[in-house]
Amino acid sequence: MRARLDCVECIVRQARRTAELCTPDPALRLAIVKETMRRLCADPFDRSPAEHSLAAYAAAAELSGVSDPFRESKAEQNATALAMYPRLRARAAGSPDPLRTAAKLAIAGNVVDLGVGLAFDLNEEIAKVLDGVLAVDHFARFEEELAAARTLLFLCDNCGEIVFDRIFIEAMRARFPELRVFAAVKGAPIINDATLEDAAAVGLAEAAEVVSTGCACIGAPRGAIAPRLAELLDSCDLVIAKGQGNFETAGDPPRPMYFLLKAKCPCVAEELGVRFGDVVFMRRPAPEA
Repeated sequence: MRARLDCVECIVRQARRTAELCTPDPALRLAIVKETMRRLCADPFDRSPAEHSLAAYAAAAELSGVSDPFRESKAEQNATALAMYPRLRARAAGSPDPLRTAAKLAIAGNVVDLGVGLAFDLNEEIAKVLDGVLAVDHFARFEEELAAARTLLFLCDNCGEIVFDRIFIEAMRARFPELRVFAAVKGAPIINDATLEDAAAVGLAEAAEVVSTGCACIGAPRGAIAPRLAELLDSCDLVIAKGQGNFETAGDPPRPMYFLLKAKCPCVAEELGVRFGDVVFMRRPAPEA
């Protein structure tokens, strides 16, 4: 997905919010916003919104010296989701269709996002997604392909959300015990994206083989990820990508990919062909009619 003019305003807002977390000094906050704008002006602006957004976080880290301003929020998100884990896992396991229920829980977890700056109520989001209809629903095709798969790569997104991902991965492996699942998390902090430290905190390794993207990027841009992750992208039978960042940076994937997310941005919603706020379980390319 290519960045649009609307993305500039969004990136500047991200710079301001991050600056406010990094420092109480108004002059330094302004310097961070100005440096973000300078970098955007010097950039050809021909990449994804996620890649251009890095200007805000890099400027904040370099000028303030704070490399992980979302650290406390991430720990809170993990703790909140972990407290819900036993109940939600039992709900998925006890439902008429455990795999689909677990998939919808994973989608509901995508509301946990500090980059877009939207308020959210996690319990409300869970109820809405579980009781509602997916705007794009390619789950049936996924289930067919999952039955034939031996390996699956799961591109994780945010802290807290990875607890919901764990429930989905556990449901897949309960159905298909021979399935080998790799879960990719960030190599270093970026916004509230899950890192290796966060994966360990929520027990993700109990459900999947945890690997690093090898970078502190939003999403998984092909030119920035570690060779091991690139190899898995090319070789795994199925790929699931969570969240807007992974969708924005996917480009033209070498094989079909499933995107699970909530459209928290009007530009992403338009790119997906859905309304702002819709949730999707989308296969790209779409299954043939």
